[in-house]
Amino acid sequence: MISDGLATARPAITACGADHPDARGTLVMDVVVAPDGHVMDSFPNDTQLFTLAVCIESALRGADFAKTENGGKFRYTFQF
Repeated sequence: MISDGLATARPAITACGADHPDARGTLVMDVVVAPDGHVMDSFPNDTQLFTLAVCIESALRGADFAKTENGGKFRYTFQF
């Protein structure tokens, strides 16, 4: 499940919000997960919160999603 995988990166994601206190709003990220469960790629849907998005991208690299046969893609909305 997406929420389980994101939970593994939640401390780093929360730290991104604390490290960028002026970045407030909604950040929508597209995430690509490999079959082995690691995040292969992620990118924001807009660049208004660019510095926060860079931090979130790094945090997502530490997420551990369930292994699947084909991997997958999803879009997730973060509120800060």
